[in-house]
Amino acid sequence: ALSYEGLFALQVQLDSRCIGREYVTLLHGRVPPSTVLVNARVLGGTVSDQQSVVAIDGKPAATRVKVIAHLARNTDRGTQYHTLAVISLLSGRTHQIRAHMKHIGHPVVCDAKYTDGDTFSEDRQWCKQNFLHRYRLTFKAPAPEHGSGVKGECFAWAATSVEQHLPMALVEALDGL
Repeated sequence: ALSYEGLFALQVQLDSRCIGREYVTLLHGRVPPSTVLVNARVLGGTVSDQQSVVAIDGKPAATRVKVIAHLARNTDRGTQYHTLAVISLLSGRTHQIRAHMKHIGHPVVCDAKYTDGDTFSEDRQWCKQNFLHRYRLTFKAPAPEHGSGVKGECFAWAATSVEQHLPMALVEALDGL
C-alpha cells in the first residue's frame, strides 16, 4: 500500500475475506476430482511446535480444491502418484492448506513440517522446495482513471489481480513427472 488509507482498505478486505488467494500445489497420491471442498476446523500450533492440525476445538476453516492433473513418477519402490491442484482459501488459518491436505491424506510434496521424515527426504531428491505456490492474489484497488485517491477526491474501485509464475525449481520438479 502506498498510503495508510490504502493499507486500511486492504486490511478491511482481508478481514472480511474479500481478498482472493489462489495456490498451485502438488500433492501426494491421487486426490479424487470429486474432492472440491475441505471444511474442517484448524487449531493453530504452539510456539514450540508451529504445526497446525485439524481438531474439533479449532477455528472454522474451508479450502477449495480443484484437481488439475494426476501425475506419476517411477521410483525404485514402484510408481508414486501425485495430484496437481489449484487451491483457494475461503478462510485464512495458519498453515491451513498444509493441515487440510494432510488431513485428507494427501500432504504437500516436499513439506518438512507436514510429512514424515522419510517422505520428505525422498521428495527432496527430485523437488527442491515445498510445492505450494501462491500464484494469484485478487483484491479491489482504486481505479487510476477515476482519481488519485487523494483525500477529498472521489475514486472508483476496480478488481485487481496480481499473478506470479511458478518458480523454476517447481517447474523442473513437474518436468520429472
